[in-house]
Amino acid sequence: MLNLFRPVVKAHTAELQQRLNETTSRANDLDARLQEAQNKVLALENQIKVMTAEEANASFAVDFKTINAFSVERNVHDGRPCTIIGYLLPKETVKDGGITNTDVVREWYLYCSINKHESLVQEFRESRK
Repeated sequence: MLNLFRPVVKAHTAELQQRLNETTSRANDLDARLQEAQNKVLALENQIKVMTAEEANASFAVDFKTINAFSVERNVHDGRPCTIIGYLLPKETVKDGGITNTDVVREWYLYCSINKHESLVQEFRESRK
């Protein structure tokens, strides 16, 4: 009687072996893709570090009087520390048939080192004298 089931068991075993081989192949493919993705993430993280360091070391100048700045503060924006310069931007509006100027509050985000921030604060204070 066992001989009657041998062909069925053999066919079922072959089918299961084929499924196992396909699953193993898919798992290997997914492992390779995961490793590739992890390598890309590491490369991007390194690129971000380099770019952030370059940004922090970049030099720039701000004419606080020209941009009508009213504050310089340190905060976090998009998960990164930055210096925020508050300034007033004049905007012409039509009111009662005439044109009037209204100041609109704006912010300028600078991703710079704490040392550069402190020097900007000093420059800002000097510009207010």
